[in-house]
Amino acid sequence: MTTSNPYYKDTKEAHDARNARHNNDRMYVSGEYISKSNPLHKPGRYDSLDDALSGEQLDRVKEGYVYAMINPAFPGWVKVGHAVSMSDRENSYQTSDPFRGYKMIGGVYTDEREKLERLCHEHCERSSEERRGEWFKMNEVHALNIIKKEAREQCSSFNVVSLQETNGTL
Repeated sequence: MTTSNPYYKDTKEAHDARNARHNNDRMYVSGEYISKSNPLHKPGRYDSLDDALSGEQLDRVKEGYVYAMINPAFPGWVKVGHAVSMSDRENSYQTSDPFRGYKMIGGVYTDEREKLERLCHEHCERSSEERRGEWFKMNEVHALNIIKKEAREQCSSFNVVSLQETNGTL
């Protein structure tokens, strides 16, 4: 049955116009919606936070993740770092690896990411066989346990994020 008065969904133009009215104030990074309450909120669609914001803006954000990352190309090594978004950070590392082997294995979300990262680096350095920048030659489960231990002892608030099964108990 055809009507002389089509619904707005019947044409692509009407559909696009409706979406434009309702989506102009939303932010998406790598397809994920970023809430308006997020301090980094900037309307638009972006491939990464680096595309949306300057490094200076990202550096001002105290909240974020302290994470552990591995790559099978570097057996026995674990990277301990901090970022506003773990998935964004993992994606940025993938561009330098043709096999896309970097894997986030877990971490914590805290309102003191830089402080927690520094404490974790100090602890990992004491517990690892070797250190190269933010990379530590140590068991990945041990690195994750250090991150959680330091968060429990040093941060007023934090949430544990487990992403992948590891070769041991978390």
